[in-house]
Amino acid sequence: MPARKDSRGKWIKGQSGNPKGRPKEGETLTEILREYGAEKIELGGETLSMKAHLAKTVYTAIAQGYRLVEGKKLPLNNAAWVKLLEWLYDRVDGRPTENLQISSPEVEVTSEDMAAAVEELAEWRKHRAKTDS
Repeated sequence: MPARKDSRGKWIKGQSGNPKGRPKEGETLTEILREYGAEKIELGGETLSMKAHLAKTVYTAIAQGYRLVEGKKLPLNNAAWVKLLEWLYDRVDGRPTENLQISSPEVEVTSEDMAAAVEELAEWRKHRAKTDS
């Protein structure tokens, strides 16, 4: 295979970093996922797109602390719940562009305080789940 970069790491004129070119239309992972996500499925007497079903599954898991698999409720442990919540916030609201630190003369709230609050919420959910069942 001929070298495509010179000794300084720069592209040689006429050489490509993507010699096979752009994937053909309909062959990118995004296009395949989009097409599959639009397919309709029926679950529990409800017809939804795969994409809507995934969204419902994620929101249910976060709000209720479990996921349904073949009609069975599988509880999420605290670490999985926090990870899923973080993932959802990253996708819906986007990752924060900087680490926020909120302060006032009376109160200072850091990102560590926020993480501790999330852990407390997870513990509360765990306690609530025990008392509800």
